[in-house]
Amino acid sequence: MTQGNNDIEELRERIKELEQNDLIFARRSNTLLDEILITNEHLDRVAERLDQMAERQNQTDNQLVLLAERFDIMVNSQIALQENVNQLTVLWTGLAHQAEQDRAVMLSILEYLRK
Repeated sequence: MTQGNNDIEELRERIKELEQNDLIFARRSNTLLDEILITNEHLDRVAERLDQMAERQNQTDNQLVLLAERFDIMVNSQIALQENVNQLTVLWTGLAHQAEQDRAVMLSILEYLRK
């Protein structure tokens, strides 16, 4: 029976080793599961930040489009303003020339009337 007792004792030792291995495996599994959960939470936060960054980029792009449109309006207004200035310059030059001619005619009339 000593051989039987030895076999039983060996089996008990082996069972204890397996139980310890199971506990170690369970601890490692729980640790790994915790790390996976933490990593998932971190990835969720990163994804949320990326979404926020993408939204900000879209807003920036929209603002750039609006600024470009405003710049085009300003350029067109500047062109129209320059055209108006050019037309006013031509008109003013014409009026000044006409005024000089009118003065010359008035002076001629005054000289005629004085004689």
